[in-house]
Amino acid sequence: MRYKNLVSDAERIAEAKYARRHWEDAFISLYDLVKAKTTLWQYTKAGLAVFACGSSLEVFHLEYAPEPIAIVGSVYHVLPLFAHLGRRADVLLADLSKDRVRLYKASRYGYEPFETDEVKTEFQALFDDFDVNADLNVGSYSGLEGMHHGHRAKPEEVEKNREKYFRYLDTTLPQVLGNRKVLLAGTTKNIAVFRQISKNTVYLESQIEQPLDSIDEKDRQGRIAEALEPLLADDAKRLQDDLLRAIADRRTVNEHDLALKAAEEGRLGAIYVNLAKHKAGNTNLDSVIIKGLHTGADVHVLELSEDVRGEWYGVLRY
Repeated sequence: MRYKNLVSDAERIAEAKYARRHWEDAFISLYDLVKAKTTLWQYTKAGLAVFACGSSLEVFHLEYAPEPIAIVGSVYHVLPLFAHLGRRADVLLADLSKDRVRLYKASRYGYEPFETDEVKTEFQALFDDFDVNADLNVGSYSGLEGMHHGHRAKPEEVEKNREKYFRYLDTTLPQVLGNRKVLLAGTTKNIAVFRQISKNTVYLESQIEQPLDSIDEKDRQGRIAEALEPLLADDAKRLQDDLLRAIADRRTVNEHDLALKAAEEGRLGAIYVNLAKHKAGNTNLDSVIIKGLHTGADVHVLELSEDVRGEWYGVLRY
């Protein structure tokens, strides 16, 4: 119902601004989406962005709830997509146990298994002499030397093998990360041993001090999102600091025509949109974003501090 009402709002705007021949086909597609037998309206995520032009229709699932809005103009209103991407905080989640690791692609919005042949996810795949059923509490000892009877690994061997495997993971995980960081999960002991061994800086300080499969499934995503909040805060601060330096160096524009000209000349390196000041339906900003994307500009959508007064800024490369 909300979608249908927004389409009706958009149709009224189109009738007031443009001749019917320019928009009639688009609204046929938009209304057909309401009638279509589709699972679209049962989709579990929080929001949708629907773009229509002529007979073309594109639907994007958003994993946050934007303010409902209908925009009609000569360019697409793509800002919600960048707000969506800016909130994701994509990481590699490593769920550690002493002899294996489960890897996931994770973000604030979801997680799924990460498949790769480059990481041995079980110690046994690396070293044949490790007994994956080793139990610290099983076995008998006798004599002054504490002789161990039975086929299972001694506690000190288990510890040695854990350290050996964790060193392997610390060396191998950075090779499959791309630009992502690693979020660690597991028992407090396993995470502590891993951090003590690690020589890399790719691991987030925040962590999930519990094996993932021991967390109720309905609570897992919330725990992941909570652990990623510091990463989002750090990213936002870094981006704001970059913008403030550009403002101080007088390398910014926030007038529509100047920004478009800079984009056409290939000088527009980034566009910052200040959600705290953003006016919904600013089609001038949409045209700057579209032109900037065509010439390789990055787009950042975030809430900037009160001392950043503009709604948006274009940062010049030179």
